[in-house]
Amino acid sequence: MKAFLLSLLLLLATPFPASAAEVVADELTDSYQISGAVLLNASYPQAQAASSCSNCHWRVLRICSAGSLEDRPACRGANCEITSQLAEVWRADAVIAPPVGDPLWNYQGTICLTEAPIPMASISAGIHDLAWRTLPVLAPSSQPRGSTLTGLPTFFRAGQPAHFIAAPASVAGVEVTVFAQPNWTWDFGQGPLFSTVDPGGWYPSGRVRHLYPKRGLFRVRVTCTWRATYSARGIANLPIDGVITQSAAFDLRVREARRYLHTKGV
Repeated sequence: MKAFLLSLLLLLATPFPASAAEVVADELTDSYQISGAVLLNASYPQAQAASSCSNCHWRVLRICSAGSLEDRPACRGANCEITSQLAEVWRADAVIAPPVGDPLWNYQGTICLTEAPIPMASISAGIHDLAWRTLPVLAPSSQPRGSTLTGLPTFFRAGQPAHFIAAPASVAGVEVTVFAQPNWTWDFGQGPLFSTVDPGGWYPSGRVRHLYPKRGLFRVRVTCTWRATYSARGIANLPIDGVITQSAAFDLRVREARRYLHTKGV
């Protein structure tokens, strides 16, 4: 108990100059302070909100080792794994991080801490690039391929899946998984644009199709717009800012379909 009170007094006396892109750790008090949105983990009930609170300041204070025999009320009944430590989470809503001990700090509950908190800014710098590098390549094609006939439906496909889940990868030392949902906009070179979430397919079930009423050489263009999220430390649906756009095009020759009269015996 004396050791805990001593740590708390040291915490109140220690200044924490925190920036929006770093974690300030204090080994004496076994605590962290972060400004801006922060990635904690799913054991903290408000982890999703913490990941988007850009104007918040956070303090995470370890108070005991999970599974220890220390007789502290805060430690008893903690559902943390033996490899993690129970920690308190404090939040301050202010333009500048207030001094430790200031009444602007509000207690937010506890968390099972296995890894240091990390600013969301540190992840966002690399997550967009990761998504761009791992998304499937846009590879459009048509059926018939290269050449089709007037008056008959031509089928198209984007060559991509209707949704995408990337293999887990590391960003800023955190394992993340990217989830992405595409939307395709087709310009068949003639007629209105066609927007869909269907990747298309071949006859007879393909839903992306176009009928050319006249012959000619047409430039078919398709744009794929991905909206993506990612999961990290057990927290799902973390947004990836902005959209990721891919474009591709190919030429399609449209020939005139001719009818022939066949007379038996001629």
